[in-house]
Amino acid sequence: MPHPSRRRRRTPLAIALIAGGLTPIAASPWHAARAQTPEPNPADVRLDAGMLLPPVNTTALRNERRLFDTPATVDVIPGRDLDERMVRNAEDVFRYTPGVFVNRQTSGTDPFRSLGGITIRGVGSNRVLTLVDGFRTLERITDNTRDVVDPWNLSRVEILRGPGSVLYGSDALGGVVNYITRNPNDLIRPGRTWGGEIGTSWDSLDNSLVTRGTYAVRAGDVSAMLSYQRRDADEPRRTRSRSVGGIWNCPRNPQATPCDRFDPLDISSNNVFGRIVWDPNPDVRLRVTGEWLDRSTDVDQRYDLGAATGGITNLSYLRNQTIRRGLFAVDGQYRPQVSWLDEVRVMLGYSPQTIERTGTRLRRLANGQEQTVRDALTYSEDLLQGEAQFRSSFDLLGARHVLTYGFAGSLTATDYAREDVTTNLATGVVTTARAGGFNFANADTRRLEGFLQDEVTLFGGRLTLTPGMRLSNTNITPRPDADYRLVTGREPRTLDQTNLAFGVGAILRLDERFSLYGNYGEGFKMPTAEQLFTSLPSTTFNLIPNPNLRPEQVRSYEAGVRMQLQNAWLSLGAFRGEYTDFIQSFVSIPNSIDITYQNLSEVTLQGIEVAGAWRAHPRWLLQASASWQEGTQRVTRGAARTNFDGARPFLISSGVTYEDPDLRLRVSLNNITSAGVTQVSDPQRYRPPAYTVFDLTASWRPIERLELNAGVFNLLNARYVPLAPGGTSYNQSRFTTDDTKRVNPIELQVAPGTSFRVGARYTF
Repeated sequence: MPHPSRRRRRTPLAIALIAGGLTPIAASPWHAARAQTPEPNPADVRLDAGMLLPPVNTTALRNERRLFDTPATVDVIPGRDLDERMVRNAEDVFRYTPGVFVNRQTSGTDPFRSLGGITIRGVGSNRVLTLVDGFRTLERITDNTRDVVDPWNLSRVEILRGPGSVLYGSDALGGVVNYITRNPNDLIRPGRTWGGEIGTSWDSLDNSLVTRGTYAVRAGDVSAMLSYQRRDADEPRRTRSRSVGGIWNCPRNPQATPCDRFDPLDISSNNVFGRIVWDPNPDVRLRVTGEWLDRSTDVDQRYDLGAATGGITNLSYLRNQTIRRGLFAVDGQYRPQVSWLDEVRVMLGYSPQTIERTGTRLRRLANGQEQTVRDALTYSEDLLQGEAQFRSSFDLLGARHVLTYGFAGSLTATDYAREDVTTNLATGVVTTARAGGFNFANADTRRLEGFLQDEVTLFGGRLTLTPGMRLSNTNITPRPDADYRLVTGREPRTLDQTNLAFGVGAILRLDERFSLYGNYGEGFKMPTAEQLFTSLPSTTFNLIPNPNLRPEQVRSYEAGVRMQLQNAWLSLGAFRGEYTDFIQSFVSIPNSIDITYQNLSEVTLQGIEVAGAWRAHPRWLLQASASWQEGTQRVTRGAARTNFDGARPFLISSGVTYEDPDLRLRVSLNNITSAGVTQVSDPQRYRPPAYTVFDLTASWRPIERLELNAGVFNLLNARYVPLAPGGTSYNQSRFTTDDTKRVNPIELQVAPGTSFRVGARYTF
């Protein structure tokens, strides 16, 4: 491994944390006291007065609403569930959420095991808006990642399915994911002025060790918290992948990493989170938040060692990826107690986000001389974002109105730099090349937006209509530096675009148990700086910019029925999305060697989604959700329609949970079952078969303050290939070249075999 010393430091850290946390348990005066009772979490599926209630969300309508009062499909994942499952990343977060997926990068262009992005209803990458407490995260560029969030310290995760541009603007073409963090009072028990927790967990899959601690304190009207998490991990073990006799084979050199293994990898991640809250009375709350994530991944890239093209022999390649994301924010909430204004919410934040990749390759040339190639790529987005939201309620013409309106704006500075330095070790000649890779002009993006939504309740509360609109102006101004390659006639120029998006939702309450809902929504996605301004001339092909790109558009339709009984609830809905002006990457211009981005494709997606829960017994809870999708696409205007590879076949996630309050025990058995792929755009494309997987998790509190967690994932050691939605992972046929199979073998997409996680958490 590149840095074996880093692993040796893990054990003392874990021992110190566990010893520091568990030593005082036996003598603790609190071990017989009440359990920690944090602020109520609207994400929880609760048992109140014998009634099982569906979750509450704040994302869909920008106000707190129960699922049955929301004319859209929303998933809420409680932080408690994430803690019990000891999730490591976004891939774990959405494991039991059919229709929402995260694809994992495994190709040679991204050997860092990064996550490609979140996909909702077949639409992913930059087309899904990802937020942390309402603040944006950076966009993904070619051969890079959006994996800039560590899912910890969370109150809940909310997922809005379908376009959300009316309330959230550009990038919410396919949906919205909002990571919502905790507050100090979530850790301070009633009657106390301080509290906290420490914990650790270990995963056999990648030998990852997580250690974390949080301390919260309250003094009068002010409360504060400080959290720290450290995660160390290796490359995942692929016990069910095959090097010989695998899917469509993988002809790597003998000295290279076999196709059933990942290159040696070492991850170290540090995350610090702090928050101060001032709440002098129930009508005023002001928060100051700071967060800093620093994740470093070292890779000893070996998959391409040995003989290469042109008589070159690759000897070694040591690489590093460092991800940094900061958030420094202020947000407030005020209820002025006046007749015409119920609430004011404001937020202002600055978020610098950077991905740096460096590497040193040693190779032998055909003439026997050796050379090193040192590469460095930096991609960054510095985001300044602000927002003001108002809510007013009143009666007019026999109807109750709740107006939500406001303004939002942001400034984003996007920068890209690439440098490759080649040194001939025999002659000492040094050659420097700049602006390689998928070079594009730096740019500044300004967004100015206004939104209005009206929840109109009629007929004594039986019918609620929710029309809304958003006016958005986006200005993307290029800042080409000295490295940028100008193309005559396609010089980068400012794009200034105004978009108006409409939406309307409806809920018809048939009685206290049944309701119908419907939703029409529009969405748009502005082109990125990479899509507009990529420019890289060469002798074999020319990547040329396209400053004339139009925003991607969608019209979405959704309808369904919901049921709420004393001890159960159910939601069943169908949707259809019609996407136009999809921006295609690397489109060849006829009769030339030019390649560019173009608005070419149309995509139509439709599907059915269902979710529900049933409290079969005071100690038994059954939950299930399912998704089925199909889609077609038209790659170019006038072309025949083909199947859309981003659509997922039927998938169901179900689980049964046993809770024993006397033993303080909670055990869950979860199942994921997927149909096989049958509809693909290319008959030769690989089609993952059907599969079923079982997971078993348990949480036990032997004493009030100590919680022990354990999990067995892929309990029956099934061999299966998860369905990567629309990614390049399976975009190869049986006749794919050996070069492609070496770089991106399908065997590395085979899911892990049985793995184990164990963890402990102590609250005080």
